[in-house]
Amino acid sequence: MGPTGSGKTSFINLASGSNLEVGKTVSSCTSIVAASRPFDLDGRRVTLLDTPGFDDTEKETSEILQTIAVFLERQYKAGVKLHGVIYVHRISDKKVGKSSKANFSLFRRLCGDKTLQNVIIMTNMWSEVTEDNGLERAEQLLALDGFFKQAVERHARMIHNKMDTIQSAHNVIRAILKNIPLALSIQTELVDEQRKFSETSAGQEVDRRLTEQVARYHAQLMEMEKQIEEASVMNDEETMVEIADEAARLREDLERLKRERENQSANYESLKNDFAAAEERWKKEESRMKSEFAEKAWQSNLYMVGVAAMVLHPRLI
Repeated sequence: MGPTGSGKTSFINLASGSNLEVGKTVSSCTSIVAASRPFDLDGRRVTLLDTPGFDDTEKETSEILQTIAVFLERQYKAGVKLHGVIYVHRISDKKVGKSSKANFSLFRRLCGDKTLQNVIIMTNMWSEVTEDNGLERAEQLLALDGFFKQAVERHARMIHNKMDTIQSAHNVIRAILKNIPLALSIQTELVDEQRKFSETSAGQEVDRRLTEQVARYHAQLMEMEKQIEEASVMNDEETMVEIADEAARLREDLERLKRERENQSANYESLKNDFAAAEERWKKEESRMKSEFAEKAWQSNLYMVGVAAMVLHPRLI
């Protein structure tokens, strides 16, 4: 996991020999949870999972979180637990902004403090900094309140992936292979505790963000109304029209946010149903393809037997 453009997909492709799509722009290519090609490492069969970033350019944070949560819930119900989670951070980032802190906070809510011992914070893109600058930034990251500091204090580990090589990628993964698989917080909340999505720790964090954003939009609309009144006094019709158009767009965004906040759990259940329906269609298609393959194989065998019969018994021709 990690921000969009942090190098998650490239790392997975390098480590596993997969060919998952890699983004070359600010847009995210990973819109669902994608599995790598399974590969062997130190006698273990490994599959890596690629997830969309919480700052995806085309989806809301709540939708991204729900997509990840549906996958994790289904895996947990199937008896599958993760050996670990790698959170990818660009060491080339000069500053840690509010967005980065908010994304990692949501990540922690999804994992829960009890599973932080299985979390690796992996810094990458070391080729874009000098060794000294990179190490200095790493020290700053470990000391930064509201970011990595508290996670590391709860036994998360930071590993520097300095070389873009298969060996370097495999060394990071080796740090996870020795872990005892644990259920993430959102898995136990959804499955064991039977919570609604909005009642999970991560869902509550999303709700808090949406509430804050709604409040900001309300404040902006009030300010715009004042500006429209001032423009009206000045008979500045052009400014009035511009602000009114902007306010109309903001009201649309505000209503969308309200709906998103109110319908978190309903949207999650709908997404679960979509996943289940897609899986059912896939199973039917797989069954159909197997049946067609078996039919073709049966016909081919009949042809071969017929040819053999004609060769061995010419009188049958």
